[in-house]
Amino acid sequence: MAYGQCQTVICLINNKTHNEQLTSVENMAAGSLAAVFASLALCPIELVKCRIQTINEMSFNKENQMRKTM
Repeated sequence: MAYGQCQTVICLINNKTHNEQLTSVENMAAGSLAAVFASLALCPIELVKCRIQTINEMSFNKENQMRKTM
């Protein structure tokens, strides 16, 4: 979806009417732009996921330590 939107933007910038008219370099630019947008969207989600995993791991380790001391 993002790639198609980026192709449309590149078409508008280069005054082309269809995505099929884009050159390889223009397609590469559209793909790179789509990757930037995907990274901006996914990095915060990955950060939250990693923090949740860390919290779960820390609580699991505390429970195991408490069981060992008893």
